[in-house]
Parts: sequence; C-alpha cells; structure tokens
Amino acid sequence: MPDDVPLRRRNIVVIGGSAGAFPAVQELLAGLPPDLNAALFFVQHMKPDGRTRLDQLLDASAEITVCAAADGKPISTGEMRTACPDRHLVLTSRGMELVHGPKENHCRPAIDPLFRSAAAQYQTRVIAVLLSGYLSDGVSGLNAVRRCGGLTMVQDPQDAQVPDMPLSALEHHSPDYTGSATRLAELIVELAGQPAPEPKPVPRDIEMEVRMSLGSGLSIGNEQQLGELSPYACPDCGGNLWQMDDVILRYRCHVGHAFTGDTLAEVQGERLDAALWTALRGLRERAQLLRRLERETQEGRGGATRFENSAAELEEQADVLTRFILSRQQAEGAGAGGGLDTDYGERARAKEDIDR
Repeated sequence: MPDDVPLRRRNIVVIGGSAGAFPAVQELLAGLPPDLNAALFFVQHMKPDGRTRLDQLLDASAEITVCAAADGKPISTGEMRTACPDRHLVLTSRGMELVHGPKENHCRPAIDPLFRSAAAQYQTRVIAVLLSGYLSDGVSGLNAVRRCGGLTMVQDPQDAQVPDMPLSALEHHSPDYTGSATRLAELIVELAGQPAPEPKPVPRDIEMEVRMSLGSGLSIGNEQQLGELSPYACPDCGGNLWQMDDVILRYRCHVGHAFTGDTLAEVQGERLDAALWTALRGLRERAQLLRRLERETQEGRGGATRFENSAAELEEQADVLTRFILSRQQAEGAGAGGGLDTDYGERARAKEDIDR
C-alpha cells in the first residue's frame, strides 16, 4: 500500500452507476477538490466493445485527476480510476485489478464486484456511492460494504435521471446518506480522511464472492454454501442457479454468473422472445417447404397430396404464434413504466454506451 493512503481512514470511495450516471458523476466530480484525501473508483455499465475513454470524458471537467484503472497499479489518493470495457474492476491487496471474471447482472464491468471487493479488502475505510440506473445492480454491494463497517450513499431518486437503482437501494438497504449528486460530493469531502473504526471480520460469503469475481473459488460446493438450489437455469451458461441469502433476491450459478431477481427476469424475457421468434421462423419455413413439395408432387402425379394439410396446419399455427408474440410485446410495453423494465435490449441492462 502506498504511503499516501494512510491506514484506518475513510479514504476508499467506490462509485457505481448505469443509465443516467454519467451526468451525475460529472456533477459529483465538480464538487471534489484536487487534493481530496481519498482514492475514488467508478464503474459504469458499458458495452464490451466500447472505444471512447470514459476517463478522458470525465477528466476534462474534473479538478481531481481521472484516469483509467490499470491492472496491478497501487492506489493513490486525489484521483479517480474508471472501469474499462469487458473487465470487472476489483480492489485487492495488490491494489486495483482488471479481471475477465463471470458477468454479474449480465454486465462486465458490474458494480457489485467493485463494492464487494472494496468491502472485503478495506472494510471500515470504504464509502460506497450508488447513482442513477435501471434495475438493482449495486444493492448487494452496498449491503456488503455495510456488513464490513463501511458507509453507503445513494443518489436521491428524484435527482436521478433513471431512479430504478436508487429506489431499489432505498427499498432493500437503507443507506447512511441520500442526496443529490451535489450533496453526495459535499458528504464525500466531509467524510474523506476521517478516522475509520476498527476493522471488522469479513463475512465468509463476501470473501467467497470476491474470489468468484476473480475467477477462482468456483465450484458447485461453494454455491451450496451460499444459498439453496433453485428451479431456474442460468441464462448465460445453462447451469443450475442457487438462490443467495441476501437483502435482495439474488441468484448465482457454479461458474460464477450472478443475477438479481429482476435482472434474471429480464434476461429470461429476452431468451423467451428469441425462442418464440425462432419457433415462428421454423413453422413458416417448414410450411413453405411443404407447399413446394405439394406443388412438385401435383406436377408429377396430379391431384393434392398429404403435404397440403400439413402445410395448412403449420401456417395456422404460425398465425396464432404471431398474434401471441405481438400481443405479449404490447402488454409488456404497456406495463414497463409500472414495474420491471421489459425492453431488455435497449434499457434493462442499461449498458450506457459511452461512445455517443
């Protein structure tokens, strides 16, 4: 650990957000002085092939230094490090690490691995901040920070462009502080560098999940220790999902993929849509082939054949399935504002594309 990060001070600030978090973190950075006595880390959901540098966009309007996280680099105060595409940002005894570990909430980078690893490594020195975004990524991480003695902050839902994540945090977690992005910056300045309480023992389940994020400690036996076997399959790999014992409904498979309940429902919806469209394509293609066989048979022998009835049945089934798919999408679209965000491809994962 570098000498400029004194021990037993609240000097590790981890920040997470998704859709709508970019302007919020800009506002937060505007309120932080260049000599802030803390090291900051920021994860925002992004596309795995994102090309524009998030750190460069933020550094242009910030007083403190903002740069991309670098694998194996030590931690220094007075700067913010940002996550990179397709890598989890985690904090370990080596400093910061970028790992291609299992996706969490269908994202890499995800918020929970950063929060959870900071809690396990730095316990009472951590301040975790959750900003705007869809669904519930970050809520479990906030709880891990709390359990290890750190402080938690959540953006006021009324101040957030997308209030889902802050609302979920308020429902399941009860943060130490809630406020606008500007107010959260003031709190960070006030709290950064203050003495931290004595470290707490890190709960074993948090240590295990940190190892999973790093790609180690993955086994069926470990997942059995973290929860109970559920009837659901992992949408990413097809393995069994275990229901976790956490403040929010959450699942994890034995290769490490993790989902909150609402994220799992969204991904299942996407997979179901794909399966329905595939089934519709199969029905229409087979009906078309049977029609062609019917025509060729008529030309060779004259009269109708067995293919005609089969093709007609398939066409009728395809029409029924088409109406079902369209009615299902209309129903989900009408209900999207009142519950789960059902437009998974564009919104539910909220992979904020920094390449605007």
